[in-house]
Amino acid sequence: MFALAALAPAVTDTERLFTVPAPFLPWLAPACILAGIALQLGALACPGARKKPLGMRSALVCAGGALLVLTGAALDRDVTVAVGEALALGGIRFAWRNG
Repeated sequence: MFALAALAPAVTDTERLFTVPAPFLPWLAPACILAGIALQLGALACPGARKKPLGMRSALVCAGGALLVLTGAALDRDVTVAVGEALALGGIRFAWRNG
């Protein structure tokens, strides 16, 4: 009985109830992030399987994937994803330049 009373909403007349609006398309930001990561991994995996260095085409695909990830991070308002993508781009650029 006590557990049911604890779960009931306790809003009185003097308290205010705030609601946070949901995003327009809640699946769009994670879909952009996952698609961008998939593009980057695909661009890095394909030349590695053929034992060729990264070319301009792979660089453009990586840049497109980064743009998708950053768009998803902006839609989700998640700074940690944007910082992680910036660090990943730095690592990809470092590996591409020294490879």
